[in-house]
Amino acid sequence: MFPLKTKNPAVKGYSSAKRRRTPEHFRFRNFLDRNTWAGIFLLLGTAVLILVLYWPSPLQQRSPMQALETDAPSQGIATLETGAATESVPPRRTRTTWIRMEILGTALRISLLLAAGIGVLSLQDPTFLERNRRILLFSILLLLGLGLAKAILTFAPRFYPEEYALFLVPFSLPVMLATILLGSPAGVGITLLFSSFLSMSSASPIAPLLLGLPTGIVAILGTRKIRRRSDLLRAGLLVGLLMVLAALALHSPENRALRTDVLLRQCGIGLSNGILCAVLVGNLLPAFEYLFRTYTNVTLLEFCDLNHPLLKRLMMEAPGSYHHSMLVAHMSEVAADAIGANGLMCRVGAYFHDIGKVLKPGFFVENLRSESNPHDALVPTMSAIIIISHVKEGMDLAIQYRLNSRIIDFIREHHGTTLVNFFFHRAQELAKDQAGNTTSTVDPSSFRYPGPIPQTKETAIVALADTLEAASRTLKKPTIARIEALINRIVEERYREGQFDDCALTLKELATIRETLARTLASMMHNRVEYPDSNEASDRKDTPSAAHRPEKASEPVGSSDPVGSRPGSVAGQ
Repeated sequence: MFPLKTKNPAVKGYSSAKRRRTPEHFRFRNFLDRNTWAGIFLLLGTAVLILVLYWPSPLQQRSPMQALETDAPSQGIATLETGAATESVPPRRTRTTWIRMEILGTALRISLLLAAGIGVLSLQDPTFLERNRRILLFSILLLLGLGLAKAILTFAPRFYPEEYALFLVPFSLPVMLATILLGSPAGVGITLLFSSFLSMSSASPIAPLLLGLPTGIVAILGTRKIRRRSDLLRAGLLVGLLMVLAALALHSPENRALRTDVLLRQCGIGLSNGILCAVLVGNLLPAFEYLFRTYTNVTLLEFCDLNHPLLKRLMMEAPGSYHHSMLVAHMSEVAADAIGANGLMCRVGAYFHDIGKVLKPGFFVENLRSESNPHDALVPTMSAIIIISHVKEGMDLAIQYRLNSRIIDFIREHHGTTLVNFFFHRAQELAKDQAGNTTSTVDPSSFRYPGPIPQTKETAIVALADTLEAASRTLKKPTIARIEALINRIVEERYREGQFDDCALTLKELATIRETLARTLASMMHNRVEYPDSNEASDRKDTPSAAHRPEKASEPVGSSDPVGSRPGSVAGQ
């Protein structure tokens, strides 16, 4: 009779008001991202584009093709003029034949250099070739540098003397971008390939190598751990100073034609080159981050601001979860730094990993402010649905607030495919009581997180820290030995369940993570001395030892277990 009006969940903040994308939506994209043949064709296309860019070379002197004279039938030879030398070529080798031979030779040289550079890169980072998106970004950065170099070396001599052209080439621009976006191994690969291609096409091979290799190494060292925008300018200044030294090294005393004023201009151009490259990198980074869905430490630091609207909302509406997230962030950052992973990424991901709890904070034990528990009125299946939903709702909020996709990965993966143990065991007990026998008919899939399991080392570390911080709240006396036993049990359970199968963590790294987390958690859970009130001081004079008695460990907020954990069970669901 009366039409029912459906509430819009986006109005109440329960959804991003966008249609949820299922794994089928990303199947083709994931196929292209991980397909081996797609990566091979991508590298072949890169080689072809490099061949198009660098044939004929703008740096080479007159090649034999350009000096090919008309055939001389009367003498039966064709003359090739290369400077002062003269070569005799059989008349059947026409201009077209020489062009084909040089194209083939150049293509082989480019292919060998590209294969060697990718090989060096894969040795330093074995996971690099697993994602075609990274290969595409690497190829674009290499082609960007080579394209700029080709344009400068082609058009700069029309406006400036030729001896300044090489100092205008932005050697450090693609190297800085590759190091910041893809890591130091990619920066090394760009440095080797960029310098080698320029040297191969130059009439003076030493100059591109002397300018490209040292500046590339300095650019990598200056940007591999960049945290602030000012670090870019510092790296650019170092690159500029190194180009000044390279100009002095190229200024040979035997070269009398090179005047002092030319040397000074080369030094000035080189110094300006390094600084300008740093400025360009700072302006290009946001575009590359957006297009390739990647991140940099500079961007991550922006999310470290605790005044972020989501973090402020978490602090006000779910203070226990906020406190828990801060502790997990500290633990995971220390553990990540210990194995050489991205500690800053772990800290930011841990800040937001439980953001979905702001929608139903009262159903999580760390946020309970009274003795009443809302789960007492619910069946275990419904309680598990509410607990598991904080992952989905957290992803919705992250999309709504435009968080980085890597941060969303922490929200989605920090529970993997584990069980909500507390409610699963309660459901088993209820099923046994109702059936009147010991046979359990509870389906575990109803109490299991949808996953996926952690895909990176950083998400695996946050998942471990999250579970350990929650489980440690069940320890009555959190000694170092008990904390170590707890974390060993948690790691072994996660390992047997296959939660670490996709994150590339080694056994040695897991051992380091265990030791670091145990040491960090033990320092966080130390006891304090109980100080008497001024009114009670006189009453305690007869018992001086009472003032030095350790305070009994209270139950602080921060556990991510929804209703607490049973002894012997793993918390953190």
